[in-house]
Amino acid sequence: MPSSRISLVLTGVLAVCSACTPTQLAATPASSPPTLAEVSPTLRPVELGLPFHSGAIVDLALLPPQPGEQWRLASGDAEGWVRVWADGELLAASRAHPGGLSALELASDGTWYTAGFDGRLLEWRPESTTPVRAFTLGRPITALAVAGPHLVVSDGRTIQMWSRAEQPQLLWSMVGHGFVTGLALSASGGVVAAAELRQWALSEGIANHPLATFDDAGMRTVDPDEQAQLRALAEQDFPGAVADYVEVWQPGHERGRQLIPSAPIDGDLAVLSRGGVVYREIYDRDNAGLIGRRLEDQAHFPLELVKPWVFWTDAAGHPTEASMGRPNLPAGDFRLGPNEEILVVDHFPGWGAQPPERGWRVGDRRELAIDRHHAAIGDGQGNLAVVAWARPAETGWLAAAEERPDLLTAASGTAQLVTASLEPRTQYRLWSLDSAEHRSIRVEAPWQVLPEEDEERGQDPAAGLPIFPFMLALDAKAQILVTSSSSYSAETQAAVRVIRVADGVPQILTLATAPSGLGLDVGVSPDGAHILAWTPGAAAPSWTASSSAAGWAAGPNALGGAPRFSANGKWSAHVSGFERHIVDLLARKPVVTLAAQPVQQDVGEGTLAAIADDGTLAVVQPFGGGTLERIDIAGQRDSVELPGAATALAWVPSADAPVLVVGFEDGSIARIDAGAAEVQPIHAGAGGRIWEIAAVGGQPGVFVELDDRGLTLHRLVDAATLDLHVSDTTALARYDGSPVQALRGADLVAVWRPGSAMPPCRILDGTRAGVVADEAIERWPVERGPELFEQFFTGSTCTPEPGADQEPSAEPRAAEPVPDHEQAPNATPETDSSSPQG
Repeated sequence: MPSSRISLVLTGVLAVCSACTPTQLAATPASSPPTLAEVSPTLRPVELGLPFHSGAIVDLALLPPQPGEQWRLASGDAEGWVRVWADGELLAASRAHPGGLSALELASDGTWYTAGFDGRLLEWRPESTTPVRAFTLGRPITALAVAGPHLVVSDGRTIQMWSRAEQPQLLWSMVGHGFVTGLALSASGGVVAAAELRQWALSEGIANHPLATFDDAGMRTVDPDEQAQLRALAEQDFPGAVADYVEVWQPGHERGRQLIPSAPIDGDLAVLSRGGVVYREIYDRDNAGLIGRRLEDQAHFPLELVKPWVFWTDAAGHPTEASMGRPNLPAGDFRLGPNEEILVVDHFPGWGAQPPERGWRVGDRRELAIDRHHAAIGDGQGNLAVVAWARPAETGWLAAAEERPDLLTAASGTAQLVTASLEPRTQYRLWSLDSAEHRSIRVEAPWQVLPEEDEERGQDPAAGLPIFPFMLALDAKAQILVTSSSSYSAETQAAVRVIRVADGVPQILTLATAPSGLGLDVGVSPDGAHILAWTPGAAAPSWTASSSAAGWAAGPNALGGAPRFSANGKWSAHVSGFERHIVDLLARKPVVTLAAQPVQQDVGEGTLAAIADDGTLAVVQPFGGGTLERIDIAGQRDSVELPGAATALAWVPSADAPVLVVGFEDGSIARIDAGAAEVQPIHAGAGGRIWEIAAVGGQPGVFVELDDRGLTLHRLVDAATLDLHVSDTTALARYDGSPVQALRGADLVAVWRPGSAMPPCRILDGTRAGVVADEAIERWPVERGPELFEQFFTGSTCTPEPGADQEPSAEPRAAEPVPDHEQAPNATPETDSSSPQG
């Protein structure tokens, strides 16, 4: 896999919000102030509501439960999705704010509001799962606060207070000193506080907001590459920091107060009735604390922090008493209690290396919500948890985030896949498609890949050099996983590792220093006996399986070039910018050596190459090029002009002859039959850029593709697809020392579509919260998973049969937008809990 995929994951995605760029979202200063205008509250319909978040939780609120419910939760994420849950069941899911959610706020009367970068403000009733009113500000909304009969909103520049009346009235307006990223409002509406991001903090890389733009005026202009680096540095060194300045006003008084924190802060503020403001300073990636400032003289004052005792357990997992009056508690988030108690949830340093013995099983970037009976937490990965105050010893309820793969490889002899998700921890997952099951192979923090070498690493678990997987390769039986990893630092540290799929035990084969941006291209023979690696300008090392305890032994250097093996193990290819080699593995000698054709274009970097079972080599060079080169074992070469920039290719076995499948930057997929020059489109772009394509072993005519959206299975016989999703409820409790996980069908969702861009016809639902879908879509329980995959592999259609078994516990639920839902069947936390097991 070319390094561009990982580079985008590790840097570019930190610099911009989901599906948007700073240029597109920038709130351009205007001569006239914005104004709220009422619009239709109708939301764009969604086909499916999946019972998990894929983006970071931005805000959440515990809503007033409806009759028969113990709790009701609203959660919103950075991708703009808003979900409503009750007693462990998903009631509704909608992409309420395309481009991203900026705030979700609950009023004292139970009405709640969401605001987003789409410029809309939505009003929701506690009993409803669709908004009842909607307003537009005409510009992206960056912050929102609600209290009593008032709400305060900002577009990043102007701060406005509006009444919450039937016809909202503008009550007060002010222009902030910096870019407004957070707001707070006193209960009476008499005090407004704003968290603001100034230019110097943005340009120093200590705080970031996706909508904040760099000021090009003055002596220094920051070029786009440096801007991206500064944003990434802020996310890395001060996670969650979006401001460095606080302004406080009393509407009706001209003069405000300016508070300068001693460290960057997040956007969460609180205004106390006794005349103070509370904010959270972020000192580094492992330390953050709450600060109280008096408005009268701006002096600091001590805070009595209450750690919710349901989140405070001893080493054995038993709850202990709440800790009171401890101003040095590491705070991940805070909320004001009924009597203005400051309740905090922990910030755990180094949580990625090993889950903490004490506290709740969620990750970093925590968001807290409380009511009189429950507490809820969301995190930066999209995980959610709810627990009852009265039953702290119980596990409660967990909705794990969707695990989005960044890398993919497939076994050539069996219908098994392996994926890797990179951040914040690397998770390797095995997908056994025949049995419709999956399991975690290994979970590790990036700084745990290299062996411990110094005393500092022993004192600080996160002190090691972070290493991220760059490419995966798998043998035919899915027993040996080979990973190429890179540090992406100035002097790239590259590593080749072997991970045993059975137990997740890794072995480092080599460590090397490579030029910046380059990694080691790797390949493993189908029988798992040989591993090859190569990077431009260096020798091509090899290793062979050994029966000794060492496991692998170094072999002679191989031919230079990116190594590829045919699925049947008869051929290998070695492709560089200078030569193409095809090797007969049975005869152990090259049969073709050709010079590379001159590249006439400069598109991307890297090489796409695949070799078929008949020895035909397909090459696109450079990565993202528009010309396909084919070479057979007789050395005959031809070229095929492609309709776009190729980003992935694979040979897929079929009943007649292997078919070359090509994926493109625009998300489309095409096929080229053996010996043909015609490129036949087979799938229109739907899920973003194609990053990887692989044949599904043992299933002729079936292949899997990884795009920006996730994993999808395809068939050559028609346009049917099967989308795969997983949200492993055990993942947060796992680390590199966890025991082997058994294969499981739980937490798996598969969505069958009869054709490109067609609505789903069948769903395999292995979740406890339940997929929200139209009642016309056929639902299958997880026990029927093997049957579903077998039907897909054999070319069956998914037309429902009369009297077909349906999942008895999952009543069909309509997708957004719909009228208010009927109350869901009761599901207590004990019944609908998803316990994080090791």
